[in-house]
Amino acid sequence: MNYFIYKNIEMKKYLIMFICMMSSMLVHAQLMPNLGGQRAGTSAFNFLKLNFNPRATAMAGASAAMPGDAYAAAANPAALIDMKELSFALSSQQYYAGSNTSYLAAVLPTKHYSAWAFQLQSYRTDAMEKRTEFQPYGTGEFFYGQNLALGLSYSKILSDYFSYGISAKYVYEGIDNYSAHTGVVDLGFLYKTDFKDLKFAVLLSNFGINTKIDGETNTLVAFNNSTEDINAYAAPTLFKMGVSLVPYKSGRNQLLVAAELQHPNDNSENIRLGLEYSWMDLFFVRAGYKLGLKDQTTPTFGAGIRTHFGRYPLNIIYAADPHPNLGFAQQIGVAITLTKETR
Repeated sequence: MNYFIYKNIEMKKYLIMFICMMSSMLVHAQLMPNLGGQRAGTSAFNFLKLNFNPRATAMAGASAAMPGDAYAAAANPAALIDMKELSFALSSQQYYAGSNTSYLAAVLPTKHYSAWAFQLQSYRTDAMEKRTEFQPYGTGEFFYGQNLALGLSYSKILSDYFSYGISAKYVYEGIDNYSAHTGVVDLGFLYKTDFKDLKFAVLLSNFGINTKIDGETNTLVAFNNSTEDINAYAAPTLFKMGVSLVPYKSGRNQLLVAAELQHPNDNSENIRLGLEYSWMDLFFVRAGYKLGLKDQTTPTFGAGIRTHFGRYPLNIIYAADPHPNLGFAQQIGVAITLTKETR
C-alpha cells in the first residue's frame, strides 16, 4: 500500500512540475512580440516543417504527444522508447505544385530503456524552366530543387513517466547551382500518466545556426554587373506543446484525441487538433484541423490498417491534406516491426 501511495505522490509531483513548466513557457511565448504572418519567408530549409509521418498528416500535425511508432523520430524523438522491437518506416507524399517528399526511418530499441533511430527526409520539386530578363518565357533549360535531411536520434526513459529524446540532423538544400548546408537539433520531452493514457509533450525542433546559400550562376546579363549580398537565414525553429488523451475505450472501439500549440520562428502561432478512431487496433480512421493558419481551412483526414507481412506486423497508412488554393496532397506510408507475433 505504501508503494502505491508513494507512486501516486510522485506522479502528482511530476505532473505539477510539468504543468508549471509548460505554463511558464506559454506565458513567455505570449509576452514576446508576435509578428504573425509578417515573419513568413524569414527562414531557410522550410521542407523541415513538412509532416513526413502520414499519421500526423492525417491529424493536422498534432503529433508531439502521440504514442510512439516507427515514425516517432519525425514527430517527437522522446516517443521512440515506446518501440520495443526493431522497426522500419517508409512514406511518400505527392505534395503541392508537382513536388514530392520521401521518408525512411529505422528504430532500434536497446536493453537499457533507450532507443536509437536513423532517419532520412527528402523533398524534391518538379522540373522548372530557367527564365531570364530577355527570355521570360523560358530558355529551354530546366533545373530542380532538392532538399535532404539525414538524422540520428536517441531516446531514453528518465522515470516510469518521463522520457526525453534528441535528434541531430545534417541538412542540405540545393536549387540549380546554389546550395546550403547546416546542422539542426530536435529536443523533446514526453510525460505519461495513468489516467486515460494522458500524455504531455514539449518539443523544440530544427534549432540550428544561421546559414546562407552559396553557388554561382551563368544567367547573369551583361548590363547588370552589380552583385547582391545574400543574407544568412535561420532554420525554421518550431516550439511545440502537445497533449493526447484516450477519452473513450470500450471493447473493440477506442477514440484518441490530440491537441498541439505550435510557435514557429517564421510565422504566427497556430493550434492543431486531431482525432483517431480505432477498431480492434486493426482499422483506423483519422481527421484533423488547423487553427490560426491563413487559407488552410480544409480538414485533413486519413485511414490506416494493421495487418501482417508473413508473421511480421505491418501498418499501412494513408493521409490527405487538401488546400483550397494549392491542391490535394496525398501521402502513404508503410511501417513494419520485425517481431513474430502469435495471431
